[in-house]
Amino acid sequence: MNKQGLVFLFVCSLLLCQQLMAAPFYQQQVKQSAPGDKQITDALKQIKEHKDIQLQENISVPVFHHRVDSQKTEKQAVCSNCHHELPHRKNERSRTFMNRHSRYIACETCHMRPKNIDMEYAWLAYDGADAGKKIAARVPKQDENKKDKPEPQFMLVPQAGAKIAPFAGGEPGLVFRGDEFSKKINQDWQDADDKEKARLKARVHTPLEEKGPECQRCHGDDPMLDLRALGASPDQVKKIKRNIIARYFTRFKKDDQRIRIKDLLR
Repeated sequence: MNKQGLVFLFVCSLLLCQQLMAAPFYQQQVKQSAPGDKQITDALKQIKEHKDIQLQENISVPVFHHRVDSQKTEKQAVCSNCHHELPHRKNERSRTFMNRHSRYIACETCHMRPKNIDMEYAWLAYDGADAGKKIAARVPKQDENKKDKPEPQFMLVPQAGAKIAPFAGGEPGLVFRGDEFSKKINQDWQDADDKEKARLKARVHTPLEEKGPECQRCHGDDPMLDLRALGASPDQVKKIKRNIIARYFTRFKKDDQRIRIKDLLR
């Protein structure tokens, strides 16, 4: 091959690398995924056994059980193509607490944990002028002249709709529902038969973990998230690490084990 041919191949390779790097980490992982026969078989079984969930409205419940609907933001997770707004429903014991997390933590933060790849975690705007972009953590103003003054209290979430999300190379590692890649997945699903849907389902879930990390991974002495970098004050870091609900769940050793509510106070 002559020199011009080598230069042409080099330029093409460089352009291809730039395109791959420009794509979000999750999108890259899906394109590279090669699910095995078992994954596809399991996906096909789930598709055939699937039953749509009918959400009941205007249910008569006591006032203290009323739930305020979450704010509809400009950006929505790609997961919402198929999953409901409150996706955790299998574990009756913990699903309420898990679903509360989904309001300020991106699904991919817990379910996309690639091995041997360090992800950065930061606040991502899902709404407003910076929607889809990394936003700075909220840091309280400290008065250095008043050492004995109580630590200022502030909301950890820097703006409405913001969530803690994974970043790769300084860019969001996730895909939004309105992105072209997400739209193509949705269209491919609509056009596919059950076998094709099974392959597609297996592919988009290959980069993800079915189960999120244990509570202690964030509410323990060595959290997976850099709480200070996310804007937590020393007092907030302490409270997150010693969260009483997370400690309560660690006492369950079996699925059918029952612990009285008073044990929550231990």
